[in-house]
This record gives sequence, C-alpha cells and structure tokens, in this order.
Amino acid sequence: MQPLLEQYNNIYQKIKITRDRINDAESAITGIKNRHEVNVPARITRLQEQIEKIDDYMLKINRIRKEAEKYLTSKNVQTVEAPPGYRVNLNRLRGWAMMINPQSTDDPYAQRINFVAKCDELFLSKKKREFAERIQNLKSGNTEEMNKNLKENQDKIAALKEELARLAAGDEVAVFADNVKRASREFCYESAAALPKVYTPERQCDQEYISPGAFSLPLEFDKEQHRLLSTMFGGLYNETNSHILLPFMLEKGKEFATIVSCFPPRTKELDQGLQNLLLDIINKNSAGSHKIYVIDPVRFNSASLGFLQQLENTFAIEQLPRSPQQVSATLEQIVASFPALDDILGPQDSVNEYNEKCAPGKEIPKTIIVLHGYPNSFESRDREYVQRIMANYERYGISFISISYDADGNKNPIKGDYAAHNAIYINMMPKETTAGLAHEAAVEFTWYMLKNELPAAYINSIKEIKIENPVKGK
Repeated sequence: MQPLLEQYNNIYQKIKITRDRINDAESAITGIKNRHEVNVPARITRLQEQIEKIDDYMLKINRIRKEAEKYLTSKNVQTVEAPPGYRVNLNRLRGWAMMINPQSTDDPYAQRINFVAKCDELFLSKKKREFAERIQNLKSGNTEEMNKNLKENQDKIAALKEELARLAAGDEVAVFADNVKRASREFCYESAAALPKVYTPERQCDQEYISPGAFSLPLEFDKEQHRLLSTMFGGLYNETNSHILLPFMLEKGKEFATIVSCFPPRTKELDQGLQNLLLDIINKNSAGSHKIYVIDPVRFNSASLGFLQQLENTFAIEQLPRSPQQVSATLEQIVASFPALDDILGPQDSVNEYNEKCAPGKEIPKTIIVLHGYPNSFESRDREYVQRIMANYERYGISFISISYDADGNKNPIKGDYAAHNAIYINMMPKETTAGLAHEAAVEFTWYMLKNELPAAYINSIKEIKIENPVKGK
C-alpha cells in the first residue's frame, strides 16, 4: 500500500493548487470592485470640479463679451467648432478688450472678442455636456469592462469549484478514504471488537507499521462536499474544520525516539495511549524479538500499564522496577549490555543493519523503553544511564518514550543530542494535544487509546510462551 502520507500529500497538493487559483480569482474580483468603488467617486469629483471651472470661465467670458458688445453695431456672428487641442485663452480676450477704441461704434477688437468668445462658449458648453454625461454613466454603474472582468473571474471560480467537487467524488479520494479507515482499524484497539482474540504474530508480522495516534490534517473541500467526505471517511473527517485524522505511521523495523510533555491531569489519557501503542508493538512482532521496559519512578508501580498489567513479567513486558534501587539496576543492566552488543555487531553500524544481514534466528532483540517522569523523577546516576541510552539508541536497537509531567508546555530533556533532533514531540496541554518532528511545525494530535480489558485467551496465549534465553546474534 502506498504510504498514507504520500497519498494525502498528492491529494492535498491538488486541492492547494485549485484553492490558490480560486483565491487569485476572488482577489481579482475584490480588486475590480475596490477599484470601481474607490476610483468612481474620485473620477466624479474631478469631473464636477471641471464643470465648476467651466462655469467660472463662461461667466468671465460672458462679461468680457458683453462689454465688447457696447462697441459693435452688429452682434450677429457665425461660430465655428474648436479644432483638436483647442484651449480657452482669457488673457487674449482681456488683451483685446484693452485695445478697443472707446470712440468707435464698430471696433475690430470688439468684433474679434465677440467671435472668439462665442466660439469659446460653444466649446465650453460642449465640454460641460460631455462631463455631465460621464458623471451620469459612472453613477449608473454601466461599466461594461468591469462587468466583463467580474464575469470572467466568477466563471473561473465556478469551474474550479466544480473541479474540487469532481476530485472529492473521484476514485483517488475514495481509495485514500478506504486506506485511512483500514489503517485506523489496524492501529487502534479502542473498541472491544478491535482487540486481538489470541496472540498470533505470524498473521501480523507482515504489517510494516505501528502508530501511536493520528494527526489532524487539513483536507479543505467546499462545504457542499463535507457530508460526502464524512461518509467516505467513516467519521474520521471533521466537517467543522475540514480536517481528517491521519494515522501517524512509524516503520515497525526502525527505532524511534519520542518526547512527551503531559499536563498532569491528563495522565490517564497518556497511559491509555501508551498502552495502545505497546499492544500494537507486541501484537505485530514475534515473541522474543522485542523487550519492553516500563520505568516509572513517579509511581513505582504498574498503574501505567492499565489493561496490560497481566502481561507484566512475560516475554511481552519486563518486570517493572518498584523502587529507586530497581530503577537503577534496570538501567544499569541495559547499559551494561552495550559492550557485548559491540562485540556481536562487529563492523555493522547498528542492530538493525546486523539483523538484516544475519542468518535467520540469529537476530538481536530490539528494545523499547518507556521513561515516566524523566528527567525530574530520576536520580543523578540514572539520568546518566538514560543519556547514554538516548545517545546510542539507533546503534543498539533501542526505541524510547521519554515523558515529563509539565504544566507549562513541552520541555526538551535532551537538548543537543542526536535523538533530540530526530525525535517525535508530543505536547499534551490542558485543552489540546500537538505532535511533530523537531524540524517541523506541530499539528493537532489524537492518541489511539486502549479502553477495554484484553480477552483472557489473548493473555493466556502470551503467558504460555516461555523464552528463557533469547538468541543474541552469532
């Protein structure tokens, strides 16, 4: 099966490209409307100012013409249209007015003023009508180009939304939805029906992934598709925020480092999440292939195991330390095994690399360590052991979950270490949980939780298997 995250990314990119094009078209519409709303009033104002100037010019021209008429015997004159680029020149009229002979009854300068002034009045009247018509057109909103541009972008948005609808109802999303539901059933043991009936790892060993829970990731289709998507994803699609719950899949054969910060009142939720993860690891690996250590110097009991308590002190889960001395002894035992592992590994860089090349049945068991209350609940010497384990976790085939109980957010207990740069960070705050890698932004996260007792047949099938001396290489 194509990894779920790759399937998600393919669909997400198609949605994003389409959404970006929709946003561009919507921005274009907003821009067109804004330009119209802002520019039209400004243009009307400018035209009104021009009309006021025309009225002022016509008043002044009329006064000069009326004064010149006193020195004319005939006031009739033929007017002509102004040529292109014509400009009214009041100074010229005033100059001619000063050159009129007061004793004349038909002065030539008065004739000039009368002819030019009437031509000016005709020119200005035409301009005034033209500007008035422009104002009326702008007020009525009959802007053909604007309406054309708006329609083009509206049609583009409709076509893009139809493209999103076809994607939501298409085979790619349908196959993805089926895979997400199948994976969620594979990793989550929350319901009684999902619990394994008997330990049969040979049926599970071909499964390549384990998962602590699910990320909440955006799948932003239009509201019209939300009901369809909710049906397709079987409730894993949130119609309110357009997000899906996508299993956070870890490769079963690779070591992982997880750093958890838990708001203390949410400890039970954390315990149930870890129980589900440990059950997933146990159920998908053969007996003796893994050792699970749960170290809890906060409570010094097996309360954190919850419904897995009956698996303690079997091949599935090692005996939990119940005193500071036992915590130290357990960590010392793990670190003390490193020199012997170095001898077995030889030129190989890690347990994982060794197991891939060794003969069948000679694999070195992997190790899972859960550290409750690290670092504050650990003694100084024990913290040194843990730091050494964390610094070498990949080489010696160790996966670890470090848990601090903080009320003020995620604190990194292993700053600067290689593990810190490759770890998964889960932050359980009072009202939300987020998760992410060190170099990525955290997103909303939901634990898969174990909430029901394991079937007696499953517990008995675990207890019946005895592995006294698991093979360690060679």
